[in-house]
Amino acid sequence: MLDFYKTHVELIAQAMGFVAMALTILSFQFRRHGAIMAMMTASGVFWVLHYLMLGLYPAVAINAMNIVRNYIYGLREKKNVNSKLIPAVFVVIAAGSVIATWENAWSVLPLMASVTATVANWQVQTKKLKLLSYPRYGLWLIYDLVNGAWAGAANDLFCIGSISVALIREHKIAQNSRDDSV
Repeated sequence: MLDFYKTHVELIAQAMGFVAMALTILSFQFRRHGAIMAMMTASGVFWVLHYLMLGLYPAVAINAMNIVRNYIYGLREKKNVNSKLIPAVFVVIAAGSVIATWENAWSVLPLMASVTATVANWQVQTKKLKLLSYPRYGLWLIYDLVNGAWAGAANDLFCIGSISVALIREHKIAQNSRDDSV
């Protein structure tokens, strides 16, 4: 079994990434903040496995922190978790995790993506969350391409598309609601 893993670790890593990608893309199709955060929390587990198998430790650290961050952010609706210190704490944790796992100059990209995601995911208005998510996926796209994380790169491109589809769909729904009320 160990020989199978060693021989196929790259393939297994990409498979984990594609599972994470499916969950991430699906997350943007929800309209409730809590549902989006729940899907992102679940996808984070698979991103950790993906990057761990590829040996990309800054991405592992960031995604492990993202699991906790997204879970806590998902509690905002139910538990009234609204302190503005919460995003600041996650920015500091992200910086510390990248410093602790620093590999090269490319390691700064997951940090920048995490800071962007920390701000985006804190938004209760899902339209703002989606709009502010665009830069995160651009930063991850560069990191993933440089490091051969092909599932991650595909995810980044598909997420940009998923966000766009969701925003267009929501705009049409809102427009149809206004037209029906006239």
